Amino acid sequence: MTVRKKPFIVPFLSIAYVVVVCSFSLLSIGIYQNFVSFQGYPVLPPHLPLSVNTGLPSKPSATPSTSGESSISSTETPPSSQASRPQLPPDAPNYMRLYPEMYAPGPQPGSEAARDMTLYLTFDDGPSKNTNAVLDILDQYGIKATFFVVPNDSQSCAERLREIHDRGHTIGVHSKTHDYRAIYKDVESYLNDFSAAYEIVYQATGAYPTLFRFPGGSINSYNRDTYMEIIQEMERRGFVYFDWNISAQDAQKGITAEEVYQNVMSSLGKRKSGVVLMHDSNARGTTVEALPRIIETLQEKGFQFDRLSNHVHPIQFR
Repeated sequence: MTVRKKPFIVPFLSIAYVVVVCSFSLLSIGIYQNFVSFQGYPVLPPHLPLSVNTGLPSKPSATPSTSGESSISSTETPPSSQASRPQLPPDAPNYMRLYPEMYAPGPQPGSEAARDMTLYLTFDDGPSKNTNAVLDILDQYGIKATFFVVPNDSQSCAERLREIHDRGHTIGVHSKTHDYRAIYKDVESYLNDFSAAYEIVYQATGAYPTLFRFPGGSINSYNRDTYMEIIQEMERRGFVYFDWNISAQDAQKGITAEEVYQNVMSSLGKRKSGVVLMHDSNARGTTVEALPRIIETLQEKGFQFDRLSNHVHPIQFR
């Protein structure tokens, strides 16, 4: 007996196949969207900017560069509208919602490694009574440098910040209080301190800093439990931090100008480029005394000098 084929089976199987494929596709999209949402407050890979629009155009500095210094500005205007800020998922940590205007452009495309025979002089802890003397020496040699500041609300501090800015140097945030135990307690404490210094610099200069240096460096005995989360949040906001690989070790009490000079030369070693740590606090008169000799010796060795910006690939301890 011949069994007749049921004509509805083939269309039924075809429809079922389409339904299964569509369902699987929709499920895959849902899983992907949940994964993206989970990473909605992403951790930036080292040296790469977050791929969100922070509304911050990169603008060249109004100060012409000399002696090979970069003409790129390290200060920008913060985002002007809610639409330009990164959108946070509902489960984002509360500290991510603090200071919604406090964003920077991040490392810029084409960020360069430090050029051979280029050094970046940096001065921490100012401005101070020594700042103008440091600026005069830098002007004398046609050098631009970077100042990671610990500002206060005084008129003299504002005047010195303006002087640093107006002479074409980079200003980065170091700290408002320089109180290691307080600022490294948690991410919110760090942001509170950073924001206070950030606003003082803006009020004095009309420009927001985009670079910073951690007090004690990015990894120290006070922040071992919090530094990774702080770095992730600051990089998420687009700020770039710089440590150092050459040091004058001039924060030591009673250090002489000769010792400051020798410390720079010995830590330079055979390096062809680097970020030099020095200090610009009231007690650092011997740093000012040693600075001309340091510059002249380094120039004799063939080095040129530049200021830091978010176009320079940072020296970082991690």
